[in-house]
Amino acid sequence: MEDDVLVLDPSISSLAFFYGKGAVGRTLGFQELRSLKASLMEAGFGGASIQYLGGLSVLVSFDNEEMLSKLLIEKESWSRWFSSFQPWLGQALPYERLAWVNIHGVPPHLVSRSVFDLIGNIYGKVVHSSQFLDSDGDLSYDRLGILLDSGNKVNGLLISVGKIRDIRCG
Repeated sequence: MEDDVLVLDPSISSLAFFYGKGAVGRTLGFQELRSLKASLMEAGFGGASIQYLGGLSVLVSFDNEEMLSKLLIEKESWSRWFSSFQPWLGQALPYERLAWVNIHGVPPHLVSRSVFDLIGNIYGKVVHSSQFLDSDGDLSYDRLGILLDSGNKVNGLLISVGKIRDIRCG
């Protein structure tokens, strides 16, 4: 089966408005992504507008070009939240997405945060680790946040401890 191909006009740029006013950044992790607006405000960069681009990437823009220039220059500031941060010029970004995965069927004697995280790492990079607590009373599943570089559905059946055992992910 052949892949469908769509050829786009290279002059299309729906975010050209942000050239000179925005920068694209990849956050260090999920927590930095979640708290980015407040972190920017605390560091003196209030008024930032944040557009989520997928995975750990965002477009940060300001009405004031001077504020953007100041943030770009202050690597000591932005490196607390971003692994990379550069002016938005319409550049292509790698495809990434965050997936929230439920894991069911781990044998009771193996249920632990580390086991759930190990299972999650089979499918992608765990960015929101297991929050499993045996005091919750429900040992049957856990939920993780995983960074993926494909649009494929996370679905799996794993083998554990030498025995075939249904451990469902998805």
